[in-house]
Amino acid sequence: MLRQIIVPNQNSITLQIPLEYIGKQIEIIAFPLPLQSEKKAEQSWKSLKGKYKGKLSSVEAFIQNKEIEKSLED
Repeated sequence: MLRQIIVPNQNSITLQIPLEYIGKQIEIIAFPLPLQSEKKAEQSWKSLKGKYKGKLSSVEAFIQNKEIEKSLED
């Protein structure tokens, strides 16, 4: 998964995708983010530190778990 927050300076953006995405269906979305001061954004990031430790998994682990679930349904 790719995610990048930018501030565009024109109405056109060029996007390079990883080679492994070629030939696959992908989703591209764009929406404005609410304005925040840098200090407020930094504080909110620090408040997340350790909150989800051990609770998040990688994309590969998620896909593997879904494949296991699907095989059990068959």
